[in-house]
Amino acid sequence: MKRLKYVSSINDETLSESTTPSFEFKYVDIGNVDSIKGIIQHAIRQYKKDRDPRAPLFRFKKRALVHFAVDPDQVHMTTRLQKEKTVFLPFNRGSYPGEIKCGKGNPPHPSGYRTGYLWEEVLSRDSFLDILAGFMFIEHSERKVDDSKGGRKTIKRETLIFPRYHQLDSVRKLVDTSRQEGAGNNYLIQHSAGSGKTNSISWLGHHLASLHDENDRKIYDCVVVISDRQVIDRQLQDAIYQIDHAQGVVRPIDEDSKQLANALIDGTKIVVTTLQKFPFVLRALLMNLSEGKFESLSPEEQKQVQEEADSYRAKIADRQYAVIVDEAHSSQTGETARELKEILGAGMDHDEEDDIDLENRLNLIMEPRGRQKNLSFYAFTATPKGKSLELFGRPGTSGKPEAFHTYSMRQAIEEGFIKDVQTLSRLNRTYPGKDHPFVLDFVNDREDIYASFKPYFDATSLQEVSDPQQLEEIKHEMDQMQVYHWSEVDAFAEIFYKLAAKHQRQDHARMEQQLQPAVDRFKGLEEDQRQLFRDKLRGYVNIYSFLSQIMPWNDPDHEKLYSFGRFLLPHLPTGREVHIISPEDDVALRYYRLERVASDPINLDEGEDVQVKSPTDVGSGKATDKEAPLSSIIEVLNERFGTDFTEEDRLFFEQIKEHASQDEQVIHTAKANPLDKFELGIKDMLESMMIQRMSKNDEIVTRYMDDKEFQQVVFSHMVKDIFEKVLEREMEE
Repeated sequence: MKRLKYVSSINDETLSESTTPSFEFKYVDIGNVDSIKGIIQHAIRQYKKDRDPRAPLFRFKKRALVHFAVDPDQVHMTTRLQKEKTVFLPFNRGSYPGEIKCGKGNPPHPSGYRTGYLWEEVLSRDSFLDILAGFMFIEHSERKVDDSKGGRKTIKRETLIFPRYHQLDSVRKLVDTSRQEGAGNNYLIQHSAGSGKTNSISWLGHHLASLHDENDRKIYDCVVVISDRQVIDRQLQDAIYQIDHAQGVVRPIDEDSKQLANALIDGTKIVVTTLQKFPFVLRALLMNLSEGKFESLSPEEQKQVQEEADSYRAKIADRQYAVIVDEAHSSQTGETARELKEILGAGMDHDEEDDIDLENRLNLIMEPRGRQKNLSFYAFTATPKGKSLELFGRPGTSGKPEAFHTYSMRQAIEEGFIKDVQTLSRLNRTYPGKDHPFVLDFVNDREDIYASFKPYFDATSLQEVSDPQQLEEIKHEMDQMQVYHWSEVDAFAEIFYKLAAKHQRQDHARMEQQLQPAVDRFKGLEEDQRQLFRDKLRGYVNIYSFLSQIMPWNDPDHEKLYSFGRFLLPHLPTGREVHIISPEDDVALRYYRLERVASDPINLDEGEDVQVKSPTDVGSGKATDKEAPLSSIIEVLNERFGTDFTEEDRLFFEQIKEHASQDEQVIHTAKANPLDKFELGIKDMLESMMIQRMSKNDEIVTRYMDDKEFQQVVFSHMVKDIFEKVLEREMEE
């Protein structure tokens, strides 16, 4: 491999358009720089001003596929020269890779140059060939713009994608570790907004689908991408077709669970679907094999279909799967995630006999909650909660679970890919020509916003791991309240955990029969005890569905109470009459005004590190709202709207409050709804009351001025009250 060195006449080179077996694919463009200071800025300026994009070497998609601007400290890159429109992106490792706080730049390198990694890791022969073959592709996009004739036209754009350093580093490390560890492991990838997560998932899916171990055995039979975004479908298909030059590698599940069931066993390499389709896979198999007539089949025919479905299911569980999760969150730690594992997981060997007892059936249910030997999870998220860290993370230097790879919000901000306190949303993505957005928050103060986003500014760490003893404590407390009897829990479990082939139509009614006594006992409790039991039962259900996935769990009593509790919760009355409000049918926007009153930046780089929590105190807390006195409302109005209301103006709002609190319709609405629905329900009522109060005040003033007798009565009472109020204030002061 030879390097072409051009010093001054690079735009005039006339290399042949044809290629030969000895063609060069790497060149070095050395610019004239008098001082080390500002080398990279000078190189970028030369690319923009002095390099002709029409020259054969620089033509888009023709010769040079990527251009690096390099100095001893930094690396930037671009894949398309467009004179002044050329956009260079950082290609740096980060200031402190692998540590909690990592921003832009590069750490020291053994070579003496901070950018030594570019030559030794990225541009080495095998590495660069791997990038050309397995990472680079052309991304196609469309957007509609005004055509200056009153209509719209579609602009098509092509972008040659070269991985950013953190994308290349994360995919390679995940692939190398997966090759060594094989199936059955979890990986958490904390990549900030603006990290290019869609491309990272595409590359990872492609590499895992063709990954072999040192003995040339395929590690994964199928890669399952869990995502609700259709862009993942399109981009995966587009990228992998260009990389593999083969159609049908990626199959988006855009129909139903039957389509998913077939894709899991027909040799499809990459399946893109939603988590919600998995609970219905077994049902889809039954309906597919019975041509949609399973319910009407005879018992013998149903048994035959069930056996065929079990055969399909065994084939599914006999394969190795890599599950890539796009945005890991709490739904990955609940019952739907267990059902995914139940479908794909290898589980344990057992005989499908009709007389399998309840204990063994419970074991079959409990086992898929934990890790499966044939499943690996690769979970991407910008904001890992405590549950995600415990479920997908792996022990770090502190002994607590942490992310396998991190590209922090701090680094994304410092490298210019998102704008800094903006929210963690697509609002803060940078894009050429895009105006800088700002977030208007009417509810939260700057301290609350800071506390919410601070844990995700750097690598997120866990405050405290979950304690399984909580489950025992909550169960003990609920047992003592005697809302349910254990005989009812056992009877419910006998029905609920029956084999699918033995379910009968009357089973639901029989389960309801076991729940109703607990509902009646619950109604007999005092209000505070009802609230306490409901909170503890909800906490128990949530924490069991989580803990049972991160540690082995072999207690059938907990499993039975979990399922009993899940079905019992919706039956427990809240003590309030339900009144559904649908204001969207009656509310119309009359007017609005936009005014920027103040701008208050929040610096997430300040203060101590904030850690996230896992469930450590469940079922005993109750949210409370702070009450704001009307005097503080006056202050807010004056500050925000530039008004000059005084304490005496507060009385107007006192009148409205008193009137509203005695109105029958308002009282009914308040009793039947939580605060957020109540706010929507009385908006028009409150406006009407204000108009009425204004009219009544006018009536009082007019009567006072026109009716001397009325004036005398009012005056005699008011003058006494005013006199006493003044003296009272004087004494207080």
